[in-house]
Amino acid sequence: WRSTDGGATWALVTTGLLVGPLTAQGFSEGSDGSVMIVEYTNSNTPTSHCIRSTDDGVTWAPVLSVLNHHMHSITYDPFEQKHVIFADDTTGGVPPEIYASADDGATWAKIGDVTTVDHPNFVAPCYFANYVAWASDNQINGRISRIPRADFYAGNFDAAETVAQLSQRVAYATFPIRPDVWAIAFNGEHIVSPLQTGGPG
Repeated sequence: WRSTDGGATWALVTTGLLVGPLTAQGFSEGSDGSVMIVEYTNSNTPTSHCIRSTDDGVTWAPVLSVLNHHMHSITYDPFEQKHVIFADDTTGGVPPEIYASADDGATWAKIGDVTTVDHPNFVAPCYFANYVAWASDNQINGRISRIPRADFYAGNFDAAETVAQLSQRVAYATFPIRPDVWAIAFNGEHIVSPLQTGGPG
């Protein structure tokens, strides 16, 4: 749904929206005025999409489609001026994937596969000047990790390091307070992990 009068009235958008019902997990804007939405799940297909609009949300077209994954989020790294998508496995048989775009979402390139629990697994990472940091979504609850920025974009995920274990809860949201200060919100959810014992968060 789209509003052009400050939210007083709304019109349904249908042009270019692929299939439904769509569960959108993230929304991001490009510096060129484009807007992007990623699908967390879609009941009609095993493929999730990033769809993009260049006319202020009137029409949409897919720019990235990933089979057997759901897209956890689309975020923007202001230091690299890149958008980042984390696509998690929905089948248990393929690794999660991380994609990046340097042209406001027009094209995407996979920067790496997440093949171990120590690799980046996030909904929303924290973008610092020298590091990309995250709270683990469903690998080890409450764990904070980071990786040097150059290694992250090179797909060298083995360079990640664990820096803290804060809780038994799953982290979904991060909030930039200042360029060097981020806040992380933990959910009440506890996702069972074979590497972590303990009761619900």
